Amino acid sequence: MKTIDYGIDLGTTNSLIAKFDKGKVEVYKNPIGFKETLPSCVGFRGERILIGDKAREYIVKDPLNVFSSFKRKMGTSEKYLIPSLMSYYSPANLSALVLKELKNFIPSGEKPRSIVVTIPASFDTVQCNATKEAGLEAGFEEVVLLQEPIAASLAFFNEKMNDLESFGKWLVYDLGGGTFDVALITIDEDEMRVIDHEGDNFLGGVDFDQLMVRHLILPRLEQITGKTDLVRLINQRNGPYEKLYYVLLLKAEEAKKELSFKDNVEVEFTFEAEGSETKEIYFEISRTDFEALIEDKIQYTIAFIQKIFERNSIQQEDIKNIILIGGSTLIPYVRKRVEESTGIPVNYSADPTTAVAVGAAYYAGSKLRLLQSEQENRPFLENNAESLTIKTAYNKTTKDMEEYITAVFENLPDNCRYRIVRHDGGYDSGLKNATVKIGEFLMLKPNTVNFFSIKLLDATGNEISLNTQVIEITQGLFSLYGQTLPEDICIEVDDTNNNTTLSEVIFSRNSLLPLKKTIFKELSRTIKKGSDDSVIINILEGNQAVHPSANKVIGVIEVNGNMISSDLVYGSDVEITLEISESREIKVNAILNFTNQTFQQVFNPKVKYVSLSKLRDELKTLQNEINASITKTLDTDDYEKAAFLNDLLESVQTLIKEVGKLKETDMDESRYQLDEKKRRLATQYYNIGLNNSPVFEKKEKIQNIKNVLDFVIEMHNDVPGNLKEEYIAMKLSNSDVVKSTNHFQLNAYYLKLDKFYGKLVYATPSLLISNFLHHRDLDASHYNNFNKVKKLFDKGDKAMEKGNHNELLSICKEMWAELKEERSEIEKIKGTGLGS
Repeated sequence: MKTIDYGIDLGTTNSLIAKFDKGKVEVYKNPIGFKETLPSCVGFRGERILIGDKAREYIVKDPLNVFSSFKRKMGTSEKYLIPSLMSYYSPANLSALVLKELKNFIPSGEKPRSIVVTIPASFDTVQCNATKEAGLEAGFEEVVLLQEPIAASLAFFNEKMNDLESFGKWLVYDLGGGTFDVALITIDEDEMRVIDHEGDNFLGGVDFDQLMVRHLILPRLEQITGKTDLVRLINQRNGPYEKLYYVLLLKAEEAKKELSFKDNVEVEFTFEAEGSETKEIYFEISRTDFEALIEDKIQYTIAFIQKIFERNSIQQEDIKNIILIGGSTLIPYVRKRVEESTGIPVNYSADPTTAVAVGAAYYAGSKLRLLQSEQENRPFLENNAESLTIKTAYNKTTKDMEEYITAVFENLPDNCRYRIVRHDGGYDSGLKNATVKIGEFLMLKPNTVNFFSIKLLDATGNEISLNTQVIEITQGLFSLYGQTLPEDICIEVDDTNNNTTLSEVIFSRNSLLPLKKTIFKELSRTIKKGSDDSVIINILEGNQAVHPSANKVIGVIEVNGNMISSDLVYGSDVEITLEISESREIKVNAILNFTNQTFQQVFNPKVKYVSLSKLRDELKTLQNEINASITKTLDTDDYEKAAFLNDLLESVQTLIKEVGKLKETDMDESRYQLDEKKRRLATQYYNIGLNNSPVFEKKEKIQNIKNVLDFVIEMHNDVPGNLKEEYIAMKLSNSDVVKSTNHFQLNAYYLKLDKFYGKLVYATPSLLISNFLHHRDLDASHYNNFNKVKKLFDKGDKAMEKGNHNELLSICKEMWAELKEERSEIEKIKGTGLGS
């Protein structure tokens, strides 16, 4: 059984490969030029493919055939046109070429079959899967993903912290070429845990380069040449200055690097406009101008730190250091601003360029390969005898050279012997008599992860399979407790009361991977066998507090009437099990208990599914909500917001028409493009601060019913004392709920208050009488059978005269049953078929 050992930092601007070997990590160098970094840049020169420095050099000659920063578009539908080939490459295709090239850095010529590849902590599931696809396309058989701040932390603590006190909380500030992450981590007993993180996948050195081009270089160029349309036309696809734009980006990157150790740099390039002669351009850019340019961006990153502090009730004195990682932290202004703004010392002793690759290699050295061809050696072993089990206890990390392990056997057969062996062959306990409880000191190999297995032999010497995992003990290194989930994982459910759907959380952000959970949902409607109706299990990634349409769909199972063996009756159970691996593969298993049918799906980036019926439904919901919001804003004379909403409504209505033209048999990508447009419009709507979301409305309802209860208890002297005490206790115990953005918590509290109001009415004679008199004043339009109700009115009057509370309560219940439900003019949505 072997470990992965190889780790790759697949960066936006530069990539590296490293290997863990005998407790140490080596970062490999390019055999051509002997640089550790490979620019994440791909060029096409005729049929030749240039990768790395050669591709960067080719930008000046043919920028339209050179591509970089494609990591930021990983997992999107973006395709890059290669003019020299007249074909398209996806970001994953280009990333695969970079990964292939990194294999050539290995001096032994070994071609690793398994690899750890780093990703930004904020990468969503589709981006993660696209990264894995790039690794598989590059020829690796197994790709394990590791979040970049975690990788950087492993490098820092394993290489820089031997002589320093490490216990406590640390921040990792990772500002790279194209992405930004900040992670809050804690160290305890040589084990590292990620508590929380924030990030932006479109913030890094590339953005600084673009700012320099637009705000420092182009204005000077316009001044020198007299061309006044450069800023407007510079980055238009197929525009007159497209080639110039890529050249200027390269010049800006070079100038940015020089400004880290110079006060002024000279920018020099050739300018050629249509109908004009070629002109040599040169001018200076100052460090002061550059720092003023990026000030807002750096302040934006610091706001992420403050957000983590507030969310976790952290003070600056709770943090030991801020570890700076990523090439953009080499900028002196970044280091200065982070330290000044937080008041926390910054530590940049780890190499910001290589730390992520080094940490990936440390992690790779702790991960067993799980290739298909090695499945017989997987750590989970079948048990021949179901009653025989073993439980082990030991420290997973230690500074000592040996570690004591205890194991307890249950239902151990007679005359058995055991043996504990280290996988590298360096330790073997030999055969010993097995008792119910055994203990053993295991000898450890220094500065690495040691893997051991317990073997059990019966009286005849045959091995008995055990249900135990491989024993992992890390000696002399910091180990990772686990990777965290960057966003909530939810399931979409119907909220029939509000004619909408909601995001119900399954796994909360920062939950520790891997994850598995089974939930039970009831059907919100009957699905007839053979019908076009369906139940939709829609798995979302994003924020549990927003509408499902504003979250990202990462997996759908749609079961229609043609797929079921009999009718699915309203209220019947659906058992849903969701599994997420450490590398974020998602597996969903759904059991329809009423028909005893199972449906399952493993989701990956190449299976992006969009249900047209659901897309139409979501757009109708969005249209209804915007219409309602326009009415509210006009009632408050907020004409500016109403105008914005009207524009948004027009966009939604246009989209509804476009979706209406689609057919299920269409083979193009229109449905995916329109689904993305819908998500963007929904995000705009839910981000403008309107007080009309289901959460806000539920809070309004809670406050309204509390106001009624407060008034009733104050004005009716015959409210029983025990109910007054119960109400006070209810408000105190739910004081935090009203601050929540979780619809399900709020809904539960609202239902509790509504039920309590019913108890008050039943138990308080004066309140029951008020309720009866109110309903007696309603006209016939409010009742289903008014003739019956009129008779109840007469009976109720007599019950009041007699002071018979119980009889009046019985009459009121019959009267309430005849009340008509309010009808909505808004078209009812179909929803998912799963109740909330």
